[in-house]
Amino acid sequence: EGMLPLTDLLNQSTSAKDGTYIEFDIYFKRVDNSELAKDVLVYLNGEDYYSEDILVPHTKITSKKEYVTLKADLTCIERNILEDNGTKTSYKAGDKIALHSSNAMRLGIVQGQTEKVIELSNNYNLGSYATDSEELMYKADSNAMYTYYNNLKNNSLHKLNYQTDLPSEYYTSLVDQEGKNQILICSLKGNEAVKVTFKLWLEGWDADCFDGIGEQISVQLSFVQKENMTNQSN
Repeated sequence: EGMLPLTDLLNQSTSAKDGTYIEFDIYFKRVDNSELAKDVLVYLNGEDYYSEDILVPHTKITSKKEYVTLKADLTCIERNILEDNGTKTSYKAGDKIALHSSNAMRLGIVQGQTEKVIELSNNYNLGSYATDSEELMYKADSNAMYTYYNNLKNNSLHKLNYQTDLPSEYYTSLVDQEGKNQILICSLKGNEAVKVTFKLWLEGWDADCFDGIGEQISVQLSFVQKENMTNQSN
């Protein structure tokens, strides 16, 4: 019956202030009628690879570096924010820093009853869950996400609890410690088609979102499949 045309998402907009986001569905399907066919697992691709001499780039969310002036004080763990500024842990309103607006972007994946939230960031990230060390990640006096939001809004943001407030499946890296793709999109059996919903939004209390949103954020999704060796046919 023919294929439906793909939706053009170029130049779509999302707003943290208004709570708007981009949502679209992708259907995955495999065609294998052989009796020995195994289930196929589909992952977000975390590394560039070649398929039949064609380069398949990895999934990424990127933007140009923006130099902005902070509107409020900011405290974070020691890190190199500007290449020529060394390292600092405390910034004042009026300080000029480098930000990537893509660091404020989150990617949500919904398949059936499973939801995952992924954060893929550029360098010089100031406000995300991913960049502060684990022991400081949820301390409001050390995490840039908290300090900047509180100072800007002049009120207190309740401290996030890792066990209850963050999604149970939250990822800050496409690959695990062994370099293997770790974000499972879906499992395909036989000739079935599986719908996966993708959502993109700006994190409203991220320092990059408040001060660093530039002209454009680029999102590139890439997928890789492998046979499910744990579910072999008898």
